[in-house]
Amino acid sequence: MQRSLIIALLLMLLTVVLTIQNSGPVTINLLFWTVNMPIAVLILITVILGALVGALIALPVLRRKNEKIKELAGNNSGKKPVKESELK
Repeated sequence: MQRSLIIALLLMLLTVVLTIQNSGPVTINLLFWTVNMPIAVLILITVILGALVGALIALPVLRRKNEKIKELAGNNSGKKPVKESELK
């Protein structure tokens, strides 16, 4: 858990540094739209979209793990605790 937090903080710091160093305007062409915006805003939008996609992909896996934990907890009354490696 702590390792994930450190990695997330380092990625956030890297994103902030990248955003500060690249604050100029950029033109984005997507199909029929042309948008001018600071690259900092583009980086922020990209990071937020990436986090949302990652969360949406991880959600079903987490839900299945929680269901498996509840199932094993119900079948495990009076037995030894289940290791996390057994859940995979």
